Amino acid sequence: MPRAPQSPALSPGQAYYVLERLLADRRVTSADMQGYLADLQREIADTEARLRALRSMTASDDGNASTPARTAGATSKIVRRRKHSAEGRLGLRFSGLIRHLPEATKAALKTVRVERGVEAAIAAALAAGKR
Repeated sequence: MPRAPQSPALSPGQAYYVLERLLADRRVTSADMQGYLADLQREIADTEARLRALRSMTASDDGNASTPARTAGATSKIVRRRKHSAEGRLGLRFSGLIRHLPEATKAALKTVRVERGVEAAIAAALAAGKR
């Protein structure tokens, strides 16, 4: 992997001067700077989350270093899928079935859903998808 070119170490005064010149020459905009500042905050948050994860992996209360210690404030990176109710699963299935259908067909199926229920709308969507 090629290395990124090393930039010279700048003092805060030199960095300010260079930034002012870049702004004056219109090579960088204030929107670019705001984006970099947002990236800085994101990197800080990521680093803090990594530190929390590393701290949770240190020795737990019983002295066993192989099991990570859980702290009250530690958040897991594992995203848990939300459990939908049976009615919600039917609604999601209906949405998935009509997603690729033409707008006119979608409107008709939505009317079927309101008038006759989700099960009838799913059956109609399956039939419409086979055409």
